Amino acid sequence: MIDYTTNRNMRIYAKTNLVIFVTLFIIMMPNLSKADHDCVEGIDDGYRIVATRKFPTQWLLIGGNLISDKAFHAELQKKFKHNYSESFEEGYTGFFCALKNGVYLSISNGDFGAWAEFSTLPAKCWMCNKTTADIGYLVSGTGLAIGLSKKETSHIIGYTIEADTTSIVFKEIEEAQKHRIQHSQKLRLVFRKNKLIRCSIYENRELYD
Repeated sequence: MIDYTTNRNMRIYAKTNLVIFVTLFIIMMPNLSKADHDCVEGIDDGYRIVATRKFPTQWLLIGGNLISDKAFHAELQKKFKHNYSESFEEGYTGFFCALKNGVYLSISNGDFGAWAEFSTLPAKCWMCNKTTADIGYLVSGTGLAIGLSKKETSHIIGYTIEADTTSIVFKEIEEAQKHRIQHSQKLRLVFRKNKLIRCSIYENRELYD
C-alpha cells in the first residue's frame, strides 16, 4: 500500500530545502564576487604616471635576480619549501611569500607575467608563512624599502610622488618574428601617513596581434 501522507511530506521537505538553498545562494553571491575580486589582488592604481621609457633593469631585480628568472624561482622553491606555492589554475603560477619583521615579501612568476611586492599587508589569496630564515638578501632593485617617505621615494626613483597611491606605468609594442608583443611594466606605490607601506613591481608580455 502506498503511503500518500509520507510521500507528500517528503515532497514538502524537498521543496523547503530547495528554497533554503536558493535563498542562501542569492545572499552569498555578493560575498562570492568580492572574494573573487580580492583573489586577483584588485588594488586601485591610484594616480597614474605614464613613463616614456622602460624601467631600469635593476628595478626588476630582487636580491640581484630577475623576478621572471625560472632558475631564481627554482632556488626559492628549494630553499624555502614552506614559503613557496604553485597553482595550475588557468595557467601556471609559482609564488613565494614570506613574513619577517612585519613585512610580507611576495615574488611571483608564471604564464601571466612576473611581479614582486614588499608590503605591511598580507597577500589575500596565497598562504604566507612566517620565516626565521635569512631573507635579508632579497632586497628590491628599486632601492626602495618599507617606511620611506614620499620625498625619499621620489628622490630614489626619479619621479615626483604626491598621491597616497601612485602607479608608474610603461607600455610598448615589441616586434617579434611572427607576432607583435605588448610589453607592460608597472611600479605601484602605496603610502599611509607619508610612509611607504606597499611597493609592487610588475612585468608582463603577451601577444598583441
